[in-house]
Amino acid sequence: MPGTKSLLAFLVIVIICVALLNQFEATAASSITRTIHFTTDYGTTPYSEQVTIPSETLAHWQSTFHPPALAMYPNGSYTMNYSHYLDIVSVGNISKSVASVAMLGEEDVADTVLSFVHNVGYNSTSYSLSNTLYPVETLAEGGV
Repeated sequence: MPGTKSLLAFLVIVIICVALLNQFEATAASSITRTIHFTTDYGTTPYSEQVTIPSETLAHWQSTFHPPALAMYPNGSYTMNYSHYLDIVSVGNISKSVASVAMLGEEDVADTVLSFVHNVGYNSTSYSLSNTLYPVETLAEGGV
């Protein structure tokens, strides 16, 4: 029965194509996209920045060790050290894009970036040393 084999081969190809399409859609949908509204020109001009965080990038930073931000010295003194949370690679393009809309000089750049950071959104107001987040986590989920 040549017709049955052809039909079976066709159905197998369709099933494979549907499975691949569903896998592609699941991967595309697993990225997190947020629009963050902020101002520039000293708070007078509204802007929006669309931020997309690939799920693989977010998973990497979520699974990365979150070291304590508090450094204790043998003499009993301590200091806050957030330097190991710097991640310029993942957020560099976002910061450049946000800063680029400020046209009134360095103070406006600082004001614009601060407006963006304030408008990222926060899920909790109870910050502790144990829930410090990497920048990508904060952009994807909101901060603490």
